[in-house]
Amino acid sequence: MSRNFDFAVFIGRFQPFHNGHLHGLSNALHQADRVILLLGSAWQPRSLHNPWTHQERENMVRACLSEHDNQRLSCLPLEDVPESDDIWVQTVNAIVANLSAACSAPRITLVGHHKDATGFYLDLFPQWARLNLENHLSISATPIRMSYFSASTHDAAKAAVKALNTKDMLPGPVADWLRDFVDSHDFSRLHHEAMMQAIESSRTADVKIF
Repeated sequence: MSRNFDFAVFIGRFQPFHNGHLHGLSNALHQADRVILLLGSAWQPRSLHNPWTHQERENMVRACLSEHDNQRLSCLPLEDVPESDDIWVQTVNAIVANLSAACSAPRITLVGHHKDATGFYLDLFPQWARLNLENHLSISATPIRMSYFSASTHDAAKAAVKALNTKDMLPGPVADWLRDFVDSHDFSRLHHEAMMQAIESSRTADVKIF
């Protein structure tokens, strides 16, 4: 099959990998012979904003793909460099250059959409073509994390995952992965943190009201 590009570069945090991301990745695999998926915020300590390691996120992604598509996918960690966009861009360019080195004059496209201010990075790679995507079904990872970690109990968190899958927000393999994660110590710690934040927010709201 002749495709438009040799490589598609897809950058994101994927916390977690949802059906909007899967829609974008499927488009990238259709348009390019190989896809380079860069997992942002790598090596961050677990938090409610970044709950899963880059290895765990790669596992989520690969569980959603066929064996053939997995062979066409390269997943690499990408560390945040908040103090320097230039260094971050250089890192991305170096990763892509290394993976595409065997290809003479590779045709490269960058996958993404400007959902908010965080999409500014798409303009930092003018040398590449752009594969612009709409926000598929307006899915966002933030409310997914909130419903998951803010559920009242562990069983409620599993029920929330089932509901997200039923609403076509999470791929089945990711939903299965998240249900298993509920039984981990890491989930319990983050769930407790979410509960404490909710209590503190409630106290703050009470003070403002009175």
